[in-house]
Amino acid sequence: RSGGTLGSANHLGRYLGLVLPISLALTLTHRRPWMSRFSSLTTVVGTFAIFQTLTRSAWIGLFFSIIIMVFLMFHHRLITFRAVFKLGTMALAMIAIIIALWTPIEKRLFGDDNGSSYTRITTAKVAMRIIRDYPLFGCGINNYGAVLPDYWIAEDVFTREAAVHNNYLLYAAEIGLIGFAAYLWLLMAAGSSIMRAIRSHNVYFATVAVGIMASFGAYLLEALSDKSYKESYTLLLSFWGLLAITEALNRLSKNSKKGL
Repeated sequence: RSGGTLGSANHLGRYLGLVLPISLALTLTHRRPWMSRFSSLTTVVGTFAIFQTLTRSAWIGLFFSIIIMVFLMFHHRLITFRAVFKLGTMALAMIAIIIALWTPIEKRLFGDDNGSSYTRITTAKVAMRIIRDYPLFGCGINNYGAVLPDYWIAEDVFTREAAVHNNYLLYAAEIGLIGFAAYLWLLMAAGSSIMRAIRSHNVYFATVAVGIMASFGAYLLEALSDKSYKESYTLLLSFWGLLAITEALNRLSKNSKKGL
């Protein structure tokens, strides 16, 4: 499994899941040839890389983000007949990549996962027990591993040392329901800001915002089955970077209306 400079296949899969929707959105809509070619190359190479990670949830997140992106582009009339043709071309390229890597993909999807799926269930049970005992303020930031020995499940010894592979449960266990409510507020505020950017009169700004919303959708889905978004500084910085870009898009759009 490819992990690249991020050191983990799961981390690389999540990172590509944040980047690819934006590059694909620009591929479909950008009229400048050099930008279209560059974003197309990024999309093809990135798609090949994300399948090389063999991270199943990243694959699901990618397809989910594409659905979000295409829907928003049609809904906000950001897509043209030329873009539809490009979308078909990119779909064929993705199919070609899947065919080329079918043997490891098939093994990953249908082969023995050595208890990986089962462990996600048992670690979730452990997280729920911790949340039950520390409902308001949690067991403490980055303190999850310290309390694991008191909550592990005998039927799965892996739960003695493995944190839950679910960002939401992990946050709720460490910062409690009060902190988790603040985290949910952050996500809702982020979604609202991105939607505001999508409504920009500047087509380029709106297109980038659509890509960010697709990335955001993948983030929300993939967080159900992994903890990479919390433990990887690269992913944390990437997430906040996308929110910063969103805020910049909103401010630039506002200034352009004023003629500044």
